[in-house]
Amino acid sequence: MLCAHNGKEFDFPFIARRLLINGIKLPACLSLAGKKPWEVPHLDTLELWKFGDYKNFTSLNLLAFIFHIPTPKDDIDGSQVAKVYWEEKNLKRIVRYCEKDVVTVAQLLLRFNHENLIDEKNVFCSRVIFIALICNCVNAFLARNKKFAYRISYRKRNGYCR
Repeated sequence: MLCAHNGKEFDFPFIARRLLINGIKLPACLSLAGKKPWEVPHLDTLELWKFGDYKNFTSLNLLAFIFHIPTPKDDIDGSQVAKVYWEEKNLKRIVRYCEKDVVTVAQLLLRFNHENLIDEKNVFCSRVIFIALICNCVNAFLARNKKFAYRISYRKRNGYCR
């Protein structure tokens, strides 16, 4: 399962297109041709926040503020990434921004589940830990939202998910 804020509208299509452009086979989680919406293994915090209201966009930065989560946009935001990469050649700054984004999405899922946030001193700069963090938050979300979890397990049992 993939998880992001606005991932269904930006991140996942962007990544899929770049993979195809570069001649890389799409992984199962991005190969969506012929799938019904409920068969797509993507969890989008923006979609969760909308509660079916598709008229408005709520940024990750605003949700972080509303739920008292440290913002990932304290240095740069997504609109500045190209400039930082091409003009400043500062890949480390972009990596740090992306890591903070992942932590914020995980913290937001915890808030959606009425759970305590992970203390900032317990968040380490390790990609393995970030992957484990987001997996734990997604699993916690699925455990609390049985209907959504049932749809995922149904898809797995019937060969829709790998």
